[in-house]
Amino acid sequence: MRMQSFSPTLSALAVSASFLCASPALADMMKMKATLDGAQQNPPVTTEGKGTAALVFDTATKQLTWNVTYSGLSGPATAGHIHGPA
Repeated sequence: MRMQSFSPTLSALAVSASFLCASPALADMMKMKATLDGAQQNPPVTTEGKGTAALVFDTATKQLTWNVTYSGLSGPATAGHIHGPA
């Protein structure tokens, strides 16, 4: 029986090629939108204040980014918050 052996260089090349061919798992980017107005309150209220929010959650890094626009407030914005699932 004849045995074949690979050279260390050829073996290293084969292992390196397998890493290059492997595709990494792509993270999900969860995109969410919200309408900000009095009708979204519980109970609903009448207000001139309104806005929108666009949020993106990266499931790999657990990072949440957001862009919020608003108008019609009776004074300067001093705080904001996000409600979690009820």
